[in-house]
Amino acid sequence: MTRGWSRPITDAEAAQIATDIARQGYGTLSNHVSEAELKAIRAIARAAVQASGGEFAFLTGPAAFAGTAE
Repeated sequence: MTRGWSRPITDAEAAQIATDIARQGYGTLSNHVSEAELKAIRAIARAAVQASGGEFAFLTGPAAFAGTAE
């Protein structure tokens, strides 16, 4: 996996995310992460859920996502 995301977040996107968080408690950024980046992150999440017996899985901190985009 290469370092970094596909493209930087623009100032307008960051402002919209901040507005959304203030208004509804969360913000989203559609079509920002590539399928290749998602594949690595999904594999980590899938393994964590399997390791927990299909129950809750918590991924915290940068070490939980080692090997994905940084």
